[in-house]
Amino acid sequence: MKIFGGLKYICVTIIGLSLIGGAGVTSAARTGPEAEVSTKCSAGKTAFSIPVLCYHRFGKNTSQDAYSLDLEEFRRQLEIIREEGFTPITAAGLADGRSDSVLLPEKPLLITIDDGYKHFNTTARPLLEKFGFPATLFIYTNFVGARAGFSRSQLRELQSAGYEIGSHSATHPKLTKQLRGETKDQRAERLRKELSESREKLKKWCGGEVISLSYPYGLWDREVAEAGSQAGYKLMFTVNPGPNTLDTPPERLRRIMILRGTRDSTFRNQLREKPLLFSASKPDWGARVAGPVTQMVFILTPEMLSGIDPSSLEVRRRSSVIPLEYDASSGRVMVRFSPSWVRGADLMILTAQDRKGKNRFKNSRLLIVE
Repeated sequence: MKIFGGLKYICVTIIGLSLIGGAGVTSAARTGPEAEVSTKCSAGKTAFSIPVLCYHRFGKNTSQDAYSLDLEEFRRQLEIIREEGFTPITAAGLADGRSDSVLLPEKPLLITIDDGYKHFNTTARPLLEKFGFPATLFIYTNFVGARAGFSRSQLRELQSAGYEIGSHSATHPKLTKQLRGETKDQRAERLRKELSESREKLKKWCGGEVISLSYPYGLWDREVAEAGSQAGYKLMFTVNPGPNTLDTPPERLRRIMILRGTRDSTFRNQLREKPLLFSASKPDWGARVAGPVTQMVFILTPEMLSGIDPSSLEVRRRSSVIPLEYDASSGRVMVRFSPSWVRGADLMILTAQDRKGKNRFKNSRLLIVE
């Protein structure tokens, strides 16, 4: 029985929508500055925000695994999603909304679950079906048939029941890692096998389309994104925190990592966060930059420039707050690294509040310094 197959998207008309490149979700990965545009609903809502939740495992409360949620935690979170007025959709539903072929709900949200543990059927699945919520399951194909993983028949049954199956690569590697002695052509072939072959296997096993990818460990760069686009993925998901808009480039969609012990109030606040929008950043997303890096620059969009409280702007690298310089006339945010950023991949998280302190805004950037 298809419990989610008849899900309909009913929404107030969305105005002011500026989809990048029209059919941008099927185009090759973009490499220029992000140009997200705040989208407003005709009901007078503020920025049209699309949170994507990232889960992994579910277990009893005796587990110390940070990625394994207690089922009572998960049940409370599903209740909060409903209380906050969100309508969960799948990645395929988001792709349809981005291409303007369907109207999205007024408050869309995605529930995604990585890896492909078969205990999903006896843990999270009954709760999702009790609430009537769909989910997208990201599977890495080498785990299929393993003792703890789904079987092929289980994947087919899940897809026929309305769950979306997406790819999580073939072997779950760090796709951005450069292997010693590997040529550019060899790396391209390795990425092709990881992304193209896993997609084709899932299509064969499940008998349906596979249009979405979650990067293992959330790691990506321009070459990884290009390989995903060439493999046929329409949407590709990171674990960079923060909500998305309909204009978030399809190869760099953000997800909120949900860990064990997340307070209900924290979870609720994460759902309520709005996108902090930039018209440009330097270095750009997905760039591999030669170190040392001494500074980063972000340019706020005009909507953000007039809407946020400048004193609330904050930039964090890991757990450290980094001093910033802000030009209120241009929306230019500059952060300087002391000591310089010499090498490694790291996440920059930027937050702000509106002038009334009512809404919190968030964005994030992954940078790889070589």
